[in-house]
Amino acid sequence: MNVATDSASPVSRTLTILLALAVLALLAVYCWFAASNPYSGSYSDAIRYLFLADSFRGVTDPLTVRMAQESMFPPLFPLLLAALGAGTGAITAGHLVTFLTLALACAAMYWWLAEAKLAVNERLLAIALLLLLPGLFLTSLMVLSEFLFMSLVLASLAAMTRSETSGRWIYVAALLVGLAIITRTVGIALLPSLLLAVRVTGLRKLSGAVV
Repeated sequence: MNVATDSASPVSRTLTILLALAVLALLAVYCWFAASNPYSGSYSDAIRYLFLADSFRGVTDPLTVRMAQESMFPPLFPLLLAALGAGTGAITAGHLVTFLTLALACAAMYWWLAEAKLAVNERLLAIALLLLLPGLFLTSLMVLSEFLFMSLVLASLAAMTRSETSGRWIYVAALLVGLAIITRTVGIALLPSLLLAVRVTGLRKLSGAVV
């Protein structure tokens, strides 16, 4: 589908507005649930992330210290929670941070689909369908790192795609892959894609990016 032609059609413009409003409405629902949720299940990883956030903010009670010592989670998400004031005493703030990372994931998905040359309406429809997934909604009810990881993965893939025409973007992709790895260790799986992107970009473009 030709993006320019698609965007010039009055019907398509109307559809774009409706899809954008649908995405915003869905995000508003997610935000409302985040702002209204003061609870975090003790049988999920959420409580551990909140204790880690407390630890990064300097809380030194025995339980927090023990949870931090026993944790095997990478540090980026609990550091973000701590920086934005979330913790075991501010669980709702943790849910709002989770919502923020979900919004970032949607933005990263839009960027990635744009790099894949999908039309605007197709990008918005994909995001709307994503937000309608029951599993995504249930995940959003807990303070978890999935959405931050998702945003970094999608943004890194978009940057890798962009690097095919502009070599300097490979450095952005490498940074995003590194951040993904310190969010969830499974991010190591992105390394083969990054190496392939480096190969595709070529030594000439890489050297040109340094200049």
